[in-house]
Amino acid sequence: MVKGEWLKEGAVVIDCGINHIPDDSKANGMRVVGDVHYPSAKEKAGFITPVPGGVGPMTVAMLMENTVQSAKRFLKTYQPGKWNISYAKLKPQKPQPSVTFFRDAAIAHSFTPKSIGRLAREVGLFSEEVEPYGTTRAKVRLEALNRLKTQPNGKYLVVTG
Repeated sequence: MVKGEWLKEGAVVIDCGINHIPDDSKANGMRVVGDVHYPSAKEKAGFITPVPGGVGPMTVAMLMENTVQSAKRFLKTYQPGKWNISYAKLKPQKPQPSVTFFRDAAIAHSFTPKSIGRLAREVGLFSEEVEPYGTTRAKVRLEALNRLKTQPNGKYLVVTG
C-alpha cells in the first residue's frame, strides 16, 4: 500500500487499486480497499479520490487515460501571466445625455457586464480561488495571491465599490 509519508505535500491521489482484505463484518468475509493507505494519505494529499469499488482493469485504464487527457488540456490552456480576454464592444451614444448623473446612469445601463466566472477563467484564476456573489461580483481568496506571487506585477488596478 502507498503510505502517506511517501507523498508530496498537496499531491493529488487517484486511487484506482482494488485489493481484498479480510473483514468479518462483510457477508463474504472480504472488503474491497485501494492501493493507498487512506488514513495516512489524507494528512498529506491535497485531494484524494475514494476507491472505485467493483471496477475492473478496463475502467481503471479509462480513468487514468481521462486523467492524463485532462492534465494535457489544462497545461495547454493554462499559461501563467498570459490572459486570453475577450473585450466588450463599446457603443458610443449620440447625442450624449447632458446631465452628469443621467449620463453615467445611461452609460451603465447600456452595457451588459461579463459574468465573473468567465472573467476569472480568462485571467487564470481557478474556480476554488473565486467566491462568486451573483453573476458580476466575487471575492478572490488570498491563496490566489500566494500562487501568483512569482508573476510580474500588472500595470492596472481597478477597485470598485
